[in-house]
Amino acid sequence: LCEGLYVWLDQLPSTINAEQELLEDVKEARVSFDVDFCNMLIRKRCLRGDYENAKNVLMAIQERNLRPDMMTFGVLAMACQTQASADQLLQDINNLGFRPNVEILGTLLKNACYQRDCNFVIAVMKTLKEEGLKPNETFLKHLDNFFRFASKSLQYQETDDSGRLDQDSFKKYRKYYRSWRQTMSPDPSPDPWSQFQELRPEPEDKILLNLGKVKWENPL
Repeated sequence: LCEGLYVWLDQLPSTINAEQELLEDVKEARVSFDVDFCNMLIRKRCLRGDYENAKNVLMAIQERNLRPDMMTFGVLAMACQTQASADQLLQDINNLGFRPNVEILGTLLKNACYQRDCNFVIAVMKTLKEEGLKPNETFLKHLDNFFRFASKSLQYQETDDSGRLDQDSFKKYRKYYRSWRQTMSPDPSPDPWSQFQELRPEPEDKILLNLGKVKWENPL
Protein backbone atom coordinates (compact mmCIF):
# COMPACT_ATOMS: atom_id res chain seq x y z
CA LEU A 1 0.00 0.00 0.00
CA CYS A 2 2.86 2.38 0.75
CA GLU A 3 4.14 2.06 -2.82
CA GLY A 4 0.71 3.06 -4.08
CA LEU A 5 0.72 6.08 -1.77
CA TYR A 6 4.08 7.16 -3.18
CA VAL A 7 2.61 7.12 -6.69
CA TRP A 8 -0.52 9.02 -5.64
CA LEU A 9 1.51 11.66 -3.84
CA ASP A 10 3.89 12.06 -6.75
CA GLN A 11 1.03 12.54 -9.22
CA LEU A 12 -1.01 14.74 -6.90
CA PRO A 13 -1.42 18.46 -7.77
CA SER A 14 1.10 20.42 -5.74
CA THR A 15 -1.43 22.20 -3.53
CA ILE A 16 -2.10 22.02 0.20
CA ASN A 17 -5.79 21.24 -0.40
CA ALA A 18 -5.02 18.21 -2.57
CA GLU A 19 -2.50 16.93 -0.03
CA GLN A 20 -4.84 17.37 2.92
CA GLU A 21 -7.59 15.55 1.05
CA LEU A 22 -5.23 12.64 0.42
CA LEU A 23 -4.22 12.53 4.09
CA GLU A 24 -7.87 12.54 5.17
CA ASP A 25 -8.68 9.69 2.77
CA VAL A 26 -5.72 7.72 4.09
CA LYS A 27 -6.85 8.29 7.67
CA GLU A 28 -10.45 7.25 6.97
CA ALA A 29 -9.29 4.12 5.15
CA ARG A 30 -6.94 3.34 8.05
CA VAL A 31 -4.08 2.92 5.63
CA SER A 32 -0.65 3.09 7.20
CA PHE A 33 2.20 5.09 5.75
CA ASP A 34 5.85 5.25 6.71
CA VAL A 35 8.42 7.97 7.24
CA ASP A 36 9.48 7.79 3.59
CA PHE A 37 6.01 8.97 2.59
CA CYS A 38 6.33 11.86 5.04
CA ASN A 39 9.74 12.74 3.64
CA MET A 40 8.25 12.88 0.14
CA LEU A 41 5.50 15.18 1.37
CA ILE A 42 7.97 17.49 3.11
CA ARG A 43 10.09 17.69 -0.04
CA LYS A 44 7.04 18.35 -2.24
CA ARG A 45 6.02 21.28 -0.05
CA CYS A 46 9.54 22.67 0.19
CA LEU A 47 9.95 22.64 -3.58
CA ARG A 48 6.96 24.96 -3.98
CA GLY A 49 8.14 27.19 -1.12
CA ASP A 50 5.47 26.10 1.37
CA TYR A 51 7.94 25.87 4.23
CA GLU A 52 5.56 26.19 7.17
CA ASN A 53 3.35 23.33 6.01
CA ALA A 54 6.47 21.31 5.26
CA LYS A 55 7.51 21.61 8.89
CA ASN A 56 3.98 20.69 9.99
CA VAL A 57 4.48 17.20 8.53
CA LEU A 58 6.50 16.47 11.67
CA MET A 59 3.19 16.42 13.54
CA ALA A 60 1.97 13.61 11.29
CA ILE A 61 5.19 11.72 11.97
CA GLN A 62 4.66 12.06 15.72
CA GLU A 63 0.96 11.15 15.53
CA ARG A 64 1.85 7.93 13.71
CA ASN A 65 4.58 7.15 16.24
CA LEU A 66 7.12 7.19 13.44
CA ARG A 67 10.76 8.11 13.92
CA PRO A 68 12.34 10.80 11.72
CA ASP A 69 15.49 9.72 9.90
CA MET A 70 18.35 11.62 8.30
CA MET A 71 16.38 11.98 5.07
CA THR A 72 13.64 13.71 7.08
CA PHE A 73 16.13 16.25 8.36
CA GLY A 74 17.69 16.56 4.93
CA VAL A 75 14.42 17.67 3.34
CA LEU A 76 13.46 19.77 6.37
CA ALA A 77 16.72 21.68 5.92
CA MET A 78 15.20 23.06 2.71
CA ALA A 79 12.59 24.82 4.87
CA CYS A 80 15.14 26.56 7.11
CA GLN A 81 15.32 30.08 5.71
CA THR A 82 16.63 31.73 8.90
CA GLN A 83 19.43 31.04 11.33
CA ALA A 84 16.90 30.50 14.13
CA SER A 85 15.07 27.76 12.21
CA ALA A 86 18.39 26.16 11.27
CA ASP A 87 19.49 26.17 14.91
CA GLN A 88 16.22 24.48 15.87
CA LEU A 89 16.70 21.81 13.21
CA LEU A 90 20.24 21.07 14.39
CA GLN A 91 18.98 20.85 17.97
CA ASP A 92 16.26 18.39 16.92
CA ILE A 93 18.87 16.29 15.13
CA ASN A 94 21.03 16.17 18.25
CA ASN A 95 18.08 15.42 20.53
CA LEU A 96 17.28 12.30 18.50
CA GLY A 97 20.85 11.07 18.74
CA PHE A 98 21.85 11.95 15.18
CA ARG A 99 24.59 14.20 13.85
CA PRO A 100 24.21 16.53 10.88
CA ASN A 101 26.05 15.50 7.74
CA VAL A 102 27.66 17.69 5.10
CA GLU A 103 24.62 17.38 2.81
CA ILE A 104 22.27 18.82 5.45
CA LEU A 105 24.71 21.60 6.30
CA GLY A 106 25.18 22.28 2.59
CA THR A 107 21.44 22.83 2.22
CA LEU A 108 21.45 25.21 5.19
CA LEU A 109 24.42 27.04 3.68
CA LYS A 110 22.65 27.41 0.35
CA ASN A 111 19.66 28.95 2.12
CA ALA A 112 21.91 31.30 4.11
CA CYS A 113 23.67 32.47 0.95
CA TYR A 114 20.39 32.99 -0.87
CA GLN A 115 19.10 35.05 2.07
CA ARG A 116 22.37 37.04 1.98
CA ASP A 117 22.74 36.52 5.72
CA CYS A 118 26.45 36.60 6.53
CA ASN A 119 25.94 35.64 10.18
CA PHE A 120 23.87 32.64 9.09
CA VAL A 121 26.59 31.64 6.61
CA ILE A 122 29.30 31.87 9.26
CA ALA A 123 27.22 29.85 11.72
CA VAL A 124 26.90 26.99 9.22
CA MET A 125 30.63 27.10 8.48
CA LYS A 126 31.39 26.91 12.20
CA THR A 127 29.01 23.97 12.66
CA LEU A 128 30.73 22.03 9.89
CA LYS A 129 34.08 22.59 11.60
CA GLU A 130 32.77 21.75 15.07
CA GLU A 131 31.27 18.49 13.78
CA GLY A 132 34.64 17.47 12.36
CA LEU A 133 33.27 17.29 8.82
CA LYS A 134 35.05 18.17 5.60
CA PRO A 135 33.39 20.43 3.02
CA ASN A 136 32.47 18.76 -0.25
CA GLU A 137 32.56 20.37 -3.68
CA THR A 138 28.97 21.60 -3.45
CA PHE A 139 29.54 23.22 -0.05
CA LEU A 140 32.61 25.08 -1.31
CA LYS A 141 30.79 26.13 -4.48
CA HIS A 142 28.10 27.87 -2.43
CA LEU A 143 30.75 29.71 -0.38
CA ASP A 144 32.79 30.80 -3.39
CA ASN A 145 29.72 31.94 -5.33
CA PHE A 146 28.51 33.94 -2.34
CA PHE A 147 31.92 35.58 -1.96
CA ARG A 148 31.90 36.66 -5.61
CA PHE A 149 28.29 37.83 -5.40
CA ALA A 150 28.91 39.90 -2.28
CA SER A 151 32.14 41.36 -3.70
CA LYS A 152 30.34 42.60 -6.80
CA SER A 153 27.24 43.73 -4.97
CA LEU A 154 29.19 45.87 -2.52
CA GLN A 155 31.81 47.12 -4.94
CA TYR A 156 30.21 50.52 -5.43
CA GLN A 157 27.57 50.70 -2.71
CA GLU A 158 27.19 50.02 0.98
CA THR A 159 24.25 47.62 0.64
CA ASP A 160 22.98 45.31 -2.06
CA ASP A 161 19.71 45.96 -3.87
CA SER A 162 17.73 44.13 -1.18
CA GLY A 163 19.25 46.11 1.67
CA ARG A 164 20.09 42.87 3.48
CA LEU A 165 23.86 42.85 2.98
CA ASP A 166 26.03 45.62 4.39
CA GLN A 167 29.74 46.30 4.36
CA ASP A 168 30.34 45.41 8.01
CA SER A 169 28.60 42.04 7.73
CA PHE A 170 30.48 41.13 4.60
CA LYS A 171 33.85 42.19 6.02
CA LYS A 172 33.20 39.90 8.98
CA TYR A 173 32.33 37.05 6.62
CA ARG A 174 35.33 37.71 4.37
CA LYS A 175 37.74 37.60 7.32
CA TYR A 176 36.29 34.35 8.64
CA TYR A 177 36.03 32.86 5.15
CA ARG A 178 39.74 33.33 4.46
CA SER A 179 40.89 31.76 7.74
CA TRP A 180 38.32 28.96 7.41
CA ARG A 181 39.46 28.04 3.90
CA GLN A 182 43.06 27.79 5.07
CA THR A 183 42.22 25.34 7.86
CA MET A 184 39.44 23.28 6.23
CA SER A 185 40.63 20.86 3.58
CA PRO A 186 37.99 19.63 1.11
CA ASP A 187 36.68 16.08 1.17
CA PRO A 188 38.52 14.20 -1.62
CA SER A 189 35.75 11.63 -1.99
CA PRO A 190 33.23 12.26 -4.79
CA ASP A 191 29.78 13.59 -4.02
CA PRO A 192 27.51 10.50 -3.79
CA TRP A 193 24.75 12.38 -5.60
CA SER A 194 26.94 13.75 -8.40
CA GLN A 195 26.07 10.90 -10.77
CA PHE A 196 22.42 11.97 -10.64
CA GLN A 197 23.05 15.69 -11.16
CA GLU A 198 23.06 17.59 -14.42
CA LEU A 199 26.28 19.42 -15.15
CA ARG A 200 24.76 22.88 -14.83
CA PRO A 201 24.14 25.28 -11.94
CA GLU A 202 20.82 25.34 -10.15
CA PRO A 203 18.55 28.40 -10.69
CA GLU A 204 19.63 30.08 -7.46
CA ASP A 205 23.29 29.55 -8.30
CA LYS A 206 22.82 31.03 -11.77
CA ILE A 207 21.79 34.29 -10.12
CA LEU A 208 24.92 34.33 -8.00
CA LEU A 209 27.15 33.31 -10.88
CA ASN A 210 25.78 35.97 -13.20
CA LEU A 211 26.21 38.65 -10.57
CA GLY A 212 29.67 37.40 -9.73
CA LYS A 213 31.28 37.56 -13.17
CA VAL A 214 33.75 40.29 -12.23
CA LYS A 215 37.39 40.46 -11.38
CA TRP A 216 37.89 39.90 -7.70
CA GLU A 217 40.74 39.41 -5.30
CA ASN A 218 41.61 35.79 -4.57
CA PRO A 219 40.27 35.22 -1.03
CA LEU A 220 43.14 32.91 -0.24
